Amino acid sequence: MNRVRGIFACLICTLPLLAFFFAYSGCGGTSTGNGIVAVKLSTYNQLVWWQELIPSAHATVNSVTFCFKRIRFKTQSVDSSDPANDPSNIDFAVGAIALSTAGTSLGSVSIPINTYSRVEFDLEDNCGLGYSVSVANSNGTFTTANRITVKFEGSFAMDQSAKALSLGIQNIIGALNSVAVGTTIKADMEAVSGSL
Repeated sequence: MNRVRGIFACLICTLPLLAFFFAYSGCGGTSTGNGIVAVKLSTYNQLVWWQELIPSAHATVNSVTFCFKRIRFKTQSVDSSDPANDPSNIDFAVGAIALSTAGTSLGSVSIPINTYSRVEFDLEDNCGLGYSVSVANSNGTFTTANRITVKFEGSFAMDQSAKALSLGIQNIIGALNSVAVGTTIKADMEAVSGSL
């Protein structure tokens, strides 16, 4: 009986410690030092400004679908040798999302409080559709299964309050305007950056 009372007393003593651990370890909520950011791709025009002058001479993006795998918030604008193994990776498998000219909400993530100069997405063929990116423009419909890293550069300060981050995607849409074969999608998208 005394042994049972001793075990019971020990459990009662450890409960406050367990409560403290879960409150500050990130289990079941936001960990200390992190904030929640709602990520959105901004509105965009199907043609960039100089193409609007002679629209018949340029391809127009009619639809774009991305298959999201992960997101990275970086404090320095430096490429990692292997983006898939970057320590700043956050799983962000929100699936295949068709972009809207009116803007596209992607969901929320918890990130450390800091000032970031770059956000990256990895798009991968992990949505069961057979592609990481699909684009339909006036040249036709094209897809690729390649892993593509999409970059957004600028400055974004995160604190403990809830934040919204709209990523300017117009330059990436401009690159997709000229796609005429699926094998160029990766190079075309990775050659440009969006904005924070």
